[in-house]
Amino acid sequence: MMHRKIPLLLAVAITFAGCSNQPASPSSAPAASDQPSEGAAAPAPSTTPTSAPEEPQPLQQPEVKEPKRYYVDTQNFFIHSVEESANEKIALLTFDDGPKGDSTLQILDILDRYHAKSIWFVSGFNYGYNYLPDPHKAKKFEEMILEIRKRGHIVANHSWSHENFKQLPPDVQRKEIASLSELLEKITGEKPKFIRPPFGSYTDVFQDEVKKQGMQWMNWSVGSLDWEYTDPQKVIQQTVSTMHNGANILMHDNPVEVQALDGILKRLTEQGYKFVLPTEVKPD
Repeated sequence: MMHRKIPLLLAVAITFAGCSNQPASPSSAPAASDQPSEGAAAPAPSTTPTSAPEEPQPLQQPEVKEPKRYYVDTQNFFIHSVEESANEKIALLTFDDGPKGDSTLQILDILDRYHAKSIWFVSGFNYGYNYLPDPHKAKKFEEMILEIRKRGHIVANHSWSHENFKQLPPDVQRKEIASLSELLEKITGEKPKFIRPPFGSYTDVFQDEVKKQGMQWMNWSVGSLDWEYTDPQKVIQQTVSTMHNGANILMHDNPVEVQALDGILKRLTEQGYKFVLPTEVKPD
């Protein structure tokens, strides 16, 4: 009986041993889960403060500088800066008796090279006589006036006939001024703001009419003598040697000034002068 039980016990032992060496079933591994187990505390919200979006800063506008302003003194005819503290060497260039044509254009070209502006005191006799247009001159006059304006210069009144006001009756004095102002306004669309009496000669009637029209009159403080000298070197020497700060320089639309002007502007530029225009009108 004992001998029969031994093989049976061995068989049972072998069977259990084989079962213990089998690999574990995949289903026996615990399933991984992304969800928190039931009853687990939820993660606390972040306490880091969230910064508010920065508001866009307005763009800084570039500083706009006011254009410089100048005026001509009614007593000595010097040109000055409106800003009393301005420390600059300035001069006013003026050309009388034009526009003549070829010399006008040559002078304008020289001025362009130096970025220099000027006042042109023009005369009506270049347009016609007896306050009427000359068919051989009128068109050229109009073209030159517009060209002067186009290049950034001021067109001003120098009377129609270029007569000495002290030798004219009152009614003619007034007509000499008013007739040219009307013509220039017709050509340019703007009344002239400045006037210079021929030969620098003026009267009470002249001053009254100028004031009535809201213009400022002026003579000069430096004379180039280009109406006397035929040698351009003498014109250069005369102009440069009599210069001063604020100078109001009298020149003419003529051939000798064409030859002298480059030398004048070159020397004055080297001396630090700037060539400016009056922006203010100061009637007497």
